[in-house]
Amino acid sequence: MIIAAFIKDGQCVNIADFESHGALQELREAFLADSGADDLLELPPGFGVGDYYDGAAWSLANPPVPPEELPEAPKYLQHEKDQFLEGMMEGAGL
Repeated sequence: MIIAAFIKDGQCVNIADFESHGALQELREAFLADSGADDLLELPPGFGVGDYYDGAAWSLANPPVPPEELPEAPKYLQHEKDQFLEGMMEGAGL
């Protein structure tokens, strides 16, 4: 299976599944005419609708935040969650 990207103004605006590269090439012109897209090409893994293609390389619309930059959840939230769950279990007679 080949996942293809419809490119409009340098951005992936839609995707479609094709059984093979041959099927993609055979239907390319018809799909482009119907969709109004500028190009239709194979979508590499990790990219999708909203991501950018400049004619040579892909880039993510919103690059993921590296794990070391994610804020740690406040400890008090976990405590409140635990208390809430305990209350729910007691209320249910568990």
